Amino acid sequence: MSRLAAATADAKRAIRNPEIKAMYQSAVKGAQRVFNIAVKDLLQAQTIESIEAKNYLGRVGDSIFVRTTDDFKVTGVEVFIYIPDGDLVERGNAVMQEDEMEWLNINNCENPVFAGIKIVAMASDLPGNCTSFSIIV
Repeated sequence: MSRLAAATADAKRAIRNPEIKAMYQSAVKGAQRVFNIAVKDLLQAQTIESIEAKNYLGRVGDSIFVRTTDDFKVTGVEVFIYIPDGDLVERGNAVMQEDEMEWLNINNCENPVFAGIKIVAMASDLPGNCTSFSIIV
């Protein structure tokens, strides 16, 4: 099955759900149809533009910002922090900020190994597309 055929079938299923259909309906402009917006959303994954970690120093309460975009809506961002040997130090859900493109993660545990850490952000959208982006601090 082609990617377009799969997206078409998934879009038909998605808009049978009244809540999902209403979300897509809110994006309809002019002659567009809910179905077309759902197909487009299924075919286009979100993008993580950046991870801003200048305020992250491995302390509890430090912040990490993740900037995302999507053709419709990013529904979640998860942040993972790894020390240089690859061990996971922390995993947390970021909180969407007012502009809906910025997501804030607040560090909940002390990270004694700060130099060379890897920060990975994973974003998901309404149809379940996932995208990841990472930086080394």
